[in-house]
Amino acid sequence: MDTDQPTSPTTAPAPVPTTEQQPPAPPAFDPAQLQQLGADNPMLAIALAGIAVLGGGAAWKQWGKMSEQKHEQEMRKLEIQAQAQANMPTTQPPPCQAADAATRAQLAGLEARVAKAEQAQSSLSVGLSDEMEERIEKLEKANKAKKAGK
Repeated sequence: MDTDQPTSPTTAPAPVPTTEQQPPAPPAFDPAQLQQLGADNPMLAIALAGIAVLGGGAAWKQWGKMSEQKHEQEMRKLEIQAQAQANMPTTQPPPCQAADAATRAQLAGLEARVAKAEQAQSSLSVGLSDEMEERIEKLEKANKAKKAGK
């Protein structure tokens, strides 16, 4: 048996020590670089300057975190309000119940009076119309008699 592998049990290779390297620090802002990049196109220069002023990716990350925290805070407020409303009693206190009953009784009395007044008005208008018809008939008869007498 000619094999390249040894027949004796093998041991795992020793771990190679690694050193963790820190990522390089971001280069300092250099306006001259923006001027060189946007020399041919002023709109590109303005856009690059805007990105540099806003802080690039770090500013967007910070803004995203802040807006997410604000949203979570508002959601917590809504949850607290919902719990507070769920725990509130739905019945009125006794003084309010008494005042409500008195108000409802007054309203029922006023509704009865309005109904009675409407009924009286309708019967009155019917009576007036009958009287008016009788007067019109009398006047017509008198007018006919006057014309016949001429």
